[in-house]
Amino acid sequence: MRQRRSEPGRRDRLLQVALEVIIARGVAGATYRLIAEAADVPLGSMTYHFTSRDELVLAAFERFAEESFSHLDSATSAGVGDPVERLTQMVVSEFNDQPRERILLAEMYVLAFRDERYAALMRRWTERSQAAIERQLPGLNGRALNAVREGLTLQRYFFPGEVDADLVHATLSAVACGTASSDSESLTSQE
Repeated sequence: MRQRRSEPGRRDRLLQVALEVIIARGVAGATYRLIAEAADVPLGSMTYHFTSRDELVLAAFERFAEESFSHLDSATSAGVGDPVERLTQMVVSEFNDQPRERILLAEMYVLAFRDERYAALMRRWTERSQAAIERQLPGLNGRALNAVREGLTLQRYFFPGEVDADLVHATLSAVACGTASSDSESLTSQE
């Protein structure tokens, strides 16, 4: 009986290569064949790890979401200094240092509009981001801060000269203060 050759780490490599192909070609251009070729894996052995291209792409985006959340979690759990300043630095660094993440996030947003599995993935990611922000800024509306953080990151891409670190900090500070007063007003009106 012939023994199956197993390569440790092949599944992880396929996920990473799938993301790189998506960055270069978009989801539509990330064919099973192209990913296999880029990973230097025989096309026939791809189904050993992923039964379909669809399964591979979803697993790759799940990996991306986990990696992206790790970045947010470390930025919000640093515990040193002003939490709004840490969020500001994260927005600035996301723009400056992570064009890969912007492209993948845009692809994932489009998939989320068309496919409930990706929409569920985006909701889980957003809820984790919101919780990480709320841990650093208790009593504030983490959803609002997270939405503004994501929007500012996108705006920095389209208007880099206008959406600078000072504007990002001022906006996040205003939202943090606004959500604190809104939450206080809600509590007062409920009494």
